[in-house]
Amino acid sequence: MTQAPATRDIQSNPFTLWFKPLNISIPSDFDLQSSVEKLAAARARLIEDVQTRAMPVGQVSTFSVSLRWATPFAKFGSQVLFDGHFEQRDSGVVLEGRFTGHLQLIPGMWAGVVLYQLYQLWQHTPPLFTCVIVLLTYVLTAAFSCHMLLRPAQRHAALLTEAMQKALQREPLADATPH
Repeated sequence: MTQAPATRDIQSNPFTLWFKPLNISIPSDFDLQSSVEKLAAARARLIEDVQTRAMPVGQVSTFSVSLRWATPFAKFGSQVLFDGHFEQRDSGVVLEGRFTGHLQLIPGMWAGVVLYQLYQLWQHTPPLFTCVIVLLTYVLTAAFSCHMLLRPAQRHAALLTEAMQKALQREPLADATPH
């Protein structure tokens, strides 16, 4: 399966999800009702499902799709949500929607504290050596925090896109010729 343009966009720019929603369109190989059933079957139905393997969770109906990626035993500082709907077109059924990113409370507060401290350092300049050491520490902390917040969200958006594509495409037929 080739990588969707939306997946490439997410992986190339980690800030994409936080500054603007990322619109995607996934064509389905099935009719409307089968598409809804296939996508619903690809998501976790019970909390026990998510405790054993990573998979999409959320609601799927004929009128709306709301999914996020869930990983067992992992809590990240950001969430990527997919909100969309199925459309019946002349060319077939298409899942239209967009990804949006959301920071959770504690990591968002941590990033705010680091940025506030950088601002305070800028306003009240101590001796040069101390300033350089403290500034370097804060910049590295901020960079590491951004990496820890944005990277899992990027990965989850790409995994969710691939799971939706896989659910909405027919399995290739196995080669019937003996080897």
